[in-house]
Amino acid sequence: MTSIMAVVPAYNAQWCLSRCLSGLLAGGFAPQEVVVVDDGSTDNTQAIAREAGVRLVASAGRSGAAAARNLGARTAIDAGADLLLFVDSDVVVHADVRDIAIGVFNSEPDVDAVFGAYDNRPACRGLTSQYRNLLHHHVHMEGPDYARIFWTGCGAVRVSAFQRVDGFDPAMRMMEDVEFGNRLSQAGGLIRLARTMQGKHLKCWTLGQMVRMDIFDRAIPWSRLMLFESGIESEFNLSPSHRLSAIMVLVIAATLAATPFWPPAFAITLAAAFWFVMLNMGLFRVLRKRLGLWGAIGCMPLHMVHYGCAMTGLGWIILTEFLPSRIMGRAGPERRPKSGGAPKPGQGRRP
Repeated sequence: MTSIMAVVPAYNAQWCLSRCLSGLLAGGFAPQEVVVVDDGSTDNTQAIAREAGVRLVASAGRSGAAAARNLGARTAIDAGADLLLFVDSDVVVHADVRDIAIGVFNSEPDVDAVFGAYDNRPACRGLTSQYRNLLHHHVHMEGPDYARIFWTGCGAVRVSAFQRVDGFDPAMRMMEDVEFGNRLSQAGGLIRLARTMQGKHLKCWTLGQMVRMDIFDRAIPWSRLMLFESGIESEFNLSPSHRLSAIMVLVIAATLAATPFWPPAFAITLAAAFWFVMLNMGLFRVLRKRLGLWGAIGCMPLHMVHYGCAMTGLGWIILTEFLPSRIMGRAGPERRPKSGGAPKPGQGRRP
């Protein structure tokens, strides 16, 4: 009989953990089928996990999401799990997520991992929060059926596949799930996108948070993977339409800056803006359906900022890492320790 357990890394998650765990329990998980890994929290995260009756382990201080997930995975494997469902602490999974994950693995024996998406009804009502979460939903809805990346917001993997590639890379502070999926794919693993496997994202975004995260937590690590790894060049937000959108944003920025000195440049700005909207018409329709016409129009500048952040991160990595590595003849940054990242039995401590 297939045994699935959920792994939830948590750091100062008292604001969201109760809702996350309630969603898992409502979706058919028994309390002892849920592992919460407290990664050095200073709030009531542990108390909330204990109150819910789930398994609770704690890392030895702040170790990062990758190491915390490895520790939670080891705990679940020791408890007899065959499948691991990774869920972020600020995600409330839909009630059918457990059944969808098990169904994919049972119906497609060759599939090693499966992941889903945020739903199209974000918890926070602010425009930036709505835009960010609906963008993620749209990108995953439009993604390929089989991917070369993984997503730990709501994603499951066979224990055999997880162990085959030695878990997540603890040296990666962000995008460790993307790197894990790429490494699993390179090892011959098959990763499925299940669009109906969804969860509600509880995070609220400000514009400043969006810019910081888009540059430092997404664009920079994404660019490292794109330039120094193989296999992820055209997936999801690295598709040709996304790259063309980024180019349109550069044209818009350059021609706007030139307009005071050369007024005809503004015509180029308008043309680039038109093509930017055309390239992103699918997202525009999603935003219009949820937010109305003016809400969708209001999200377009945010979308341009998003691409501007992506180009900023890419340019930084090209200038500071990629070009120097080519000039000096190096292969690129070395991250993954030779000893592997998954923890051995007994690592960490039980609170």
